[in-house]
Amino acid sequence: MSNGLQVSRSVRWRWWVDNAWARWRRIHRLYVGRAYGWGKR
Repeated sequence: MSNGLQVSRSVRWRWWVDNAWARWRRIHRLYVGRAYGWGKR
């Protein structure tokens, strides 16, 4: 029981980190692209 809960928490944490990282990269890319003029490729 405890092991299953731990695995679920780990998966949720990893998913949250991945989502936050992807969102940050997308925002960063948009910001940098707009700043340097490579927003549209």
